[in-house]
Amino acid sequence: MNNFRFTANRSSTAALREKLSQPGLTTGIGIYDAFSALMVESAGAELLFLGGFGATASLMGLPDLSLISAREMTDAIRRITNVVRIPLIADGDTGFGGPANVMQTVQQYESAGAAGILLEDQVFPKRCGHFQDKAVIPATEMLEKLHIANKAKQNPDFLIIARTDALAVESFEDVCRRVRQYADTGVDMIFVEALETEEQIRALPHEVDAHLMINMLWGGRTPILSGPELEKLGYKLMAIPIATLLAVGGALKNLMSDIQRNGKITETADQLISFDEIKQTLKLDAILQSIRHDTP
Repeated sequence: MNNFRFTANRSSTAALREKLSQPGLTTGIGIYDAFSALMVESAGAELLFLGGFGATASLMGLPDLSLISAREMTDAIRRITNVVRIPLIADGDTGFGGPANVMQTVQQYESAGAAGILLEDQVFPKRCGHFQDKAVIPATEMLEKLHIANKAKQNPDFLIIARTDALAVESFEDVCRRVRQYADTGVDMIFVEALETEEQIRALPHEVDAHLMINMLWGGRTPILSGPELEKLGYKLMAIPIATLLAVGGALKNLMSDIQRNGKITETADQLISFDEIKQTLKLDAILQSIRHDTP
């Protein structure tokens, strides 16, 4: 049944790099497990993001407070890339420790099929970028991590995205100076987490000569702009983090209210996908056909 292993490989990673080298904005959808990845892929997503928030919520039912390990994240990446064809960028948090941990994390994520990794400059243990009371390491320490990350990757197309959470504790001007240093290490993209005003969103592309990623977290600290607006401003990559987690959470609440009111699924029936669609998404018929062919 090897024909059902669609691990993100050098070709898909190269395709993502090629797309990012062309004009325009690429949008990545935040997923939390293999099924959510399959569903958004089947609906037309071009890129997936696996964040620590979604993975921790899915695997543990807990918040994003450095409670998930590098091994658990790597396993989650592998489960997803085993069944999707489109590229996946995964959250590497702080690299799960010091420089040696960064090297290992980059190599493990790449081996698991990720097309890229996000590495941030929070103090370990870190917390979600839109939570309070964050702290960051000195820029010099982060620069060492980024240099090591660049050297650690085996596939030259594998993306290293440098994230800073320094806006929580530094001025916007200081943050810009910090990420200009990060960009000078040769990383592929810069991401300033939790921009707080539209003015900051508009100013950042004029301050940093690098490809820029931005988060559009519904309900988070950053004002929500549309893809076309962000593209016009010069952003290269827009992530919509935990989008599927928010959608599924709302749908499940509505479903339970429906069942409690009516004793069965009634009001929310038209919001559900069919059982046949689930089977199709999970490639049931193709797998059964392969089993029949493999049977002596």
